[in-house]
Amino acid sequence: MEGLSRDDATAVLASHSIEVTGDEVFYTGSPAETTVGVVITPRAGGEDVACLEGCTVREGDTATLWISLGALPGVGGQEVEAARATLTGAQLEVADEVIEQASDEIAQGLVIGTTEREGGGWWRPGDRVSLIVSTGPPLFEVPDVVGQTRDTAIATLEDAGFQVDYSALWTPFPDEITEVASSDPAAGSMLVKGTRIYIEITVSG
Repeated sequence: MEGLSRDDATAVLASHSIEVTGDEVFYTGSPAETTVGVVITPRAGGEDVACLEGCTVREGDTATLWISLGALPGVGGQEVEAARATLTGAQLEVADEVIEQASDEIAQGLVIGTTEREGGGWWRPGDRVSLIVSTGPPLFEVPDVVGQTRDTAIATLEDAGFQVDYSALWTPFPDEITEVASSDPAAGSMLVKGTRIYIEITVSG
């Protein structure tokens, strides 16, 4: 049944004396207007049976088709209001509050995507969804390197993801007689990885 059109699935079931009494629609990875499942209601009573991979049916049972609406429209990279309009047009309820998340790929203020469906499974019209909005690249704290030698401070800052500048006058000096007096930006600053940090160096002792 999976992949059949609504009409073809109805015809197959009718050939086994199974009447289709309705359908439910979902956003799935399958093409729009194709069958992605069948739920059988036994004529004799009892619980409905989801026939996702085939099942036993009897004449007089009734069926509900699960029909694909195609993929849920993507909203990644859109402005928030455009994403709201897209999802509202897909008959989803969009939460007023957004979830903020850092992203290296999506610019600040644009939509990264949506939350997972509560309870899992396929999205369907009427579901409530939240937008995930980029705050821009993640920020990292500048470590405190005051009091460290030149080479140790450089290694500490580079390990934290930053680039380091200092006066070239200090290059020929042995590392053990150098001491970092300050950094700019200062320790504790929250910066994007790759930011250049200038360290002021003095003679230790």
